[in-house]
Amino acid sequence: MPETYIYRPRTSWVYLSILILIGVLAAGGFYVAGRFTDAAVSVLNTAALAGIAWVFLVGPKVVFTTEGVAIHNPFSTIVVGWLSSMELTTRYSFTVVTETAKFSAWAAPAPSALNARRIRRTDFRGMGVNKVLVSPDPREQISASGTAFALATRHSERAIAKGTAVEGLTKTTNWLSIAVLILSTLALLSNLVIH
Repeated sequence: MPETYIYRPRTSWVYLSILILIGVLAAGGFYVAGRFTDAAVSVLNTAALAGIAWVFLVGPKVVFTTEGVAIHNPFSTIVVGWLSSMELTTRYSFTVVTETAKFSAWAAPAPSALNARRIRRTDFRGMGVNKVLVSPDPREQISASGTAFALATRHSERAIAKGTAVEGLTKTTNWLSIAVLILSTLALLSNLVIH
């Protein structure tokens, strides 16, 4: 099993790629038509939308280590040691419960008609998992939160058995994500001035 395993749904990369492709095609179309100002505006808008997509779709992730789990949400990062996590749940999203608070992961939402998906064997590649772990709710096994739950259970059990699990809780603010969001919003609002 790798020392660090990063989990985020693959569809976030697909959405970002489609957004950038559409933006590049639009800018190229404007450029070919000789509308250079519109091409520049299209590039600016594509960059701004890509920044927002990065903050909300690609940036969120769950990182499993031999010491604990790190939940990277758009505006904060929470690192919880395996010995400090009292419970792992998947009711509304993958959530780590400690004595003082609950921390939910944007990267691992609970199942719904819009975001349910099957767990693929590749989600567990390199983890030593030969079967999908059974969780209390059968629906959880087809969701991002169910996959994160299975990975967290496996990592925490191995970390505790090896003696590498630690206690602790650290919360930090993702200032870079906040700056990207503000700059992207300002870039989109600049369209009001340009046109």
